[in-house]
Amino acid sequence: MWRFASGFVRYFIAGDPNFDPRKFRPEEFKAQVQRISALMDATDPDLSRFAARGGKLILKVNMADHAISPFNGIAYYKSVVEKLGQANVDSFMRFYVAPGANHGGMGTSSVDGAALPQGVDLLDAIDSWADRGVAPDALVQVEQEINPPFVVTASRPMCRYPQWPRYTGGSPKDAASFSCVSEND
Repeated sequence: MWRFASGFVRYFIAGDPNFDPRKFRPEEFKAQVQRISALMDATDPDLSRFAARGGKLILKVNMADHAISPFNGIAYYKSVVEKLGQANVDSFMRFYVAPGANHGGMGTSSVDGAALPQGVDLLDAIDSWADRGVAPDALVQVEQEINPPFVVTASRPMCRYPQWPRYTGGSPKDAASFSCVSEND
C-alpha cells in the first residue's frame, strides 16, 4: 500500500517529489484533492449518453486487491444498474470479478494452492461485442506457457457478476471443472 499511496500523495496531491507522505493531512490539501478527484473519480452512474452512442464497457475487479477496494467497483456497478435498470445495463456493460486475484491479477487457488490463471483476453471480448454484436458471458482466464506454441496449462472461468466460479470436481486446472453460480445456488 505504501508504494501506491506515497507516490500518489507526493506527485498528484502535493506536487513535490520530496514531500514526506507521513506528513500528509487531507485538510491541508483540500482544493488539490477535490481537483484530482474531479479528474480521476469515475463515479457518475449515468452512462446513458455512452450507451446511446453504442458504447460497450467491460469492468473487472480483482477480489483480493489491497490497493483498490473491489467493493468500490461492485458499488459502482450497482449504482449504474440502479440508475439505468438491469436490462439497459446488460445491453452495453459487463462486469466481472476475479476471486482470489490481487492488484496485479495474481492469486492462489483455494482448491489446490496452485497459482490462479490470470490471463484473460478482454480486448477480443470487447471487439467481438462492439464490432460483431457478440456480447460476452462467462470468460476464461488462462495460464499459458511463455514459448510457442503457448500451450494452456490451466484455466478458470471468470463469471459475470454476481456469479462466481464454484469447483464442481475434476482437475482444478481446467475451467470445465467449475461452474458459474450465484450466492443462492
